[in-house]
Amino acid sequence: METINIQEKLKTYFDICNDIKTMEEAKESIRIELEKHLKDSGVDTLKTSVGSISYVTTHRETLDKKFIESILTEEQKKLAYKTSESKYIKITPVKENVNLKESDKNE
Repeated sequence: METINIQEKLKTYFDICNDIKTMEEAKESIRIELEKHLKDSGVDTLKTSVGSISYVTTHRETLDKKFIESILTEEQKKLAYKTSESKYIKITPVKENVNLKESDKNE
């Protein structure tokens, strides 16, 4: 079995997480600017040689969980809900101030 330096791997992992967070923030900022440009120019689509920006409208049907629960008996609820187990690893930083996207959700 290959020996790896766990501490170094975790440091690299968290560095990548921070880089991804920074890039996602930059991407979101640009998306907001592009959306503002569409609104300001009064168009729904703008095409360039690099790419395009378009408003997209989607309609989806979803089940109303609260309504369904309100009409089911306790026995029917037991039949309707299935329990499953999942296993995964959880990687968390030791420091509270590590600037990761996951920790920002708790602030």
